[in-house]
Amino acid sequence: MKKISLKEIISLVSKYTGITKTQITINSSAKDFRKWDSVNHIRLMLALETKTKTKISTSEMSNLDSIKKIITFLKLDLKKKNKF
Repeated sequence: MKKISLKEIISLVSKYTGITKTQITINSSAKDFRKWDSVNHIRLMLALETKTKTKISTSEMSNLDSIKKIITFLKLDLKKKNKF
């Protein structure tokens, strides 16, 4: 897995939802923006998989609906992969 910064996550959210970067913070979630809909969420998850070189299951994808949840997932995934 490749590390990704908060700035990069915000950039991806912006790119795939059309929300400006200045509107997105670490506390942002899909509930905060109409543009972060189900279609854009899937596009975002696929982009995260590509950017981080990790696999996100469909059940995990549906749960990763905020910046904080995305960060937590990526940190845990990185820890798991570093154990082996």
